[in-house]
Amino acid sequence: MTRLRGLVLTVYDQERSGTVIALPLTGTIDQDGFYVIGNVTGADQTFPETPAVPVRGAVVLCYDLFSVCRAGTALTNSSVRDSLVFSENQQLLSSLPTARGRQITPAVRSVEVGPVSLSRCSCCEVRSPSSWTSSSPTPRRTNLCPSSTFSSQIHLCLGPLSRDWQEQSGDCDGSSQGKRVAEVADYLEQKCLCGISALYLQGANISCVSGWLRVQGNINALSDHQMSLIIQTLLTNPFTQTDVCTRPTTDRYSSTASALGLQIGLIVVVLLLLGLGAALFTYFYRRRRPLDYYTMELSEHAEGLSDL
Repeated sequence: MTRLRGLVLTVYDQERSGTVIALPLTGTIDQDGFYVIGNVTGADQTFPETPAVPVRGAVVLCYDLFSVCRAGTALTNSSVRDSLVFSENQQLLSSLPTARGRQITPAVRSVEVGPVSLSRCSCCEVRSPSSWTSSSPTPRRTNLCPSSTFSSQIHLCLGPLSRDWQEQSGDCDGSSQGKRVAEVADYLEQKCLCGISALYLQGANISCVSGWLRVQGNINALSDHQMSLIIQTLLTNPFTQTDVCTRPTTDRYSSTASALGLQIGLIVVVLLLLGLGAALFTYFYRRRRPLDYYTMELSEHAEGLSDL
């Protein structure tokens, strides 16, 4: 079990400067790896009664002198063990070291009933923003992460005719796969406001088709509630689609070559049918008029005898 001595949990409020809570951690993490902090039943450590935990701010796990951690104004990358910023306040973001931790904005609509929490999921790099998602609180339980149990099909075609997509995406062919996934997730979240991130698109295939971005496969969700919000978003928003995204290939040149090959094949088939038709016509014609040839042969012999 890991001892927590020397660690200080600090909480920031985006509306104030410095920390609003500085809590020296005590004890050890249990065998399951849990350590619950809060004013709830069974907590390993409680928060002070005041002030309350802010709705928008940051949580930082600090390892330094208590006075340094409590001040929160001179933190370095070496003193910050981890951090989570749930705010878009630029002043708060600039006051925290950027080497440790990530920023994520909780989506209230992702949870049907009750408070909204944040869960870290084992999908990718630990420091990646994609590893976090909005969820219900899960004290002493496994974090809630998007699951294929609540998945729905997704088929989008985003490109030059989608004005809002074109303005934010830039060149489809020139972007990396990770960037494409992040851009699609951000685009969908702007429409849904239900907590969609790149974490949700692990079951989707994203590719470029002649400058268009094709998204096909499954999009996961946390619950039936969130899945219904995603399905509603996909049905009510007129995502631009064209025939270019219905082709099975992702290369327009190979598509053109396939079409040309199909045309040549059709011509060959037509010629073969014409040849077969001519052969059948000749065959049946000779079968139906055999006496004509026999009469012609006798006439030729008769003419020869009369000459003699």
